[in-house]
Amino acid sequence: LLPVLAKQQLQTSGGGFGLMLGAIGLGAVIAGIPFSMWRHRISPELVLASGTLVFAAGIWGAARVHTLTHALWLLLPMGAAWIGVMTTLNVAAQSAIPNRIRARVLSLYQLTFNLGFALASSLWGDAAARFGLVSSLTVCAAAVALSAASAMIWPVVRARAE
Repeated sequence: LLPVLAKQQLQTSGGGFGLMLGAIGLGAVIAGIPFSMWRHRISPELVLASGTLVFAAGIWGAARVHTLTHALWLLLPMGAAWIGVMTTLNVAAQSAIPNRIRARVLSLYQLTFNLGFALASSLWGDAAARFGLVSSLTVCAAAVALSAASAMIWPVVRARAE
C-alpha cells in the first residue's frame, strides 16, 4: 500500500515515492552494519519479535502521517526492522536445510515468500479500496503486531540438519 499512501495521503509524485523506498533502504543499510555485530548476542526470537513490532508501529504511524517528511522518518526504522527480520529468517532457513537439498528447498522458500507477499499485497489493496487506506493500514498493523507472538511460540532453528 506504499504507492497508495504516497499518492493519496501524502499527495506526492513518483519522486516522493522513490524517496520513501530510499528511506526504507537507508534504514536497512544503517541497521545492517551494527546488526552483523549484535546478531550473536541477541536471540533470533527477540530479533523477529522486536522487528515485527517496529514494523507494525511503522504501518500504524504511516496510516496517520500527512507529510512526506514524517513518512520518511517512519520508514527508516521500518527498513531496519525489515533487514533484521529477513536476515534472521534467511539464516534460519539456510541452517535448517541439509547441504544436499539446500538449493532446491531455498528456491521453494523464496517462491513461497514472494507468492505470499504478492497475495497479501493484493488482499490489502482490495481492503484499502473497500474500507479506506487508514482503516486497512490500521488492521494490517494490528495483524502484524499479533504475528510477533509467533516468534515466541515457534523457536528459530539454530542447528544445521544433516
